[in-house]
Amino acid sequence: MSSATQLGALTVKGTLHIVPPAGTAAGSPVYINVYSLTANGNPNIYVDPIPGTSPAQYAQIVINVASAGTIDLTGSSLDNPSLVPGNFQILYGGTNQVVVNGGSQTAALVYAPNAPFKLNGGGNLYGAVIANQITDLGGGAIHYDRRLQVEFFSPGNYMLSAFNWQKQ
Repeated sequence: MSSATQLGALTVKGTLHIVPPAGTAAGSPVYINVYSLTANGNPNIYVDPIPGTSPAQYAQIVINVASAGTIDLTGSSLDNPSLVPGNFQILYGGTNQVVVNGGSQTAALVYAPNAPFKLNGGGNLYGAVIANQITDLGGGAIHYDRRLQVEFFSPGNYMLSAFNWQKQ
């Protein structure tokens, strides 16, 4: 069973815990439909486990952003402690710029094929990004999770789109 929540413009100003409904099956999608997703004042966004699960089990949080909306998570931290990118997905069909900060627990899938994507903050993003154009402004990296090849459908063949030597 999946559930859906309808919201308007979502602006995060403090700490936001995304908690799936109790009784959600592990791996089940939980949809959150928003007009826009923005962050102000260095907020924290956490993907929490399903309540009452021990050990912690996670649902797939899927945030659908309206095509006319925006996604600007500048200055925010996004924590997905499961480190499974499929457990936090952002889907966007619009053309406005998408901005996300990377970090030590930023595991996500971003599907915005018509929009330019900007990775800020110097932190890493673990998962995958599909965007019209990708810009890395903070020196972080996008680390592709190879499990996504079998867990999520992608039309066509995979291809290398960027490469960077980094000094360890």
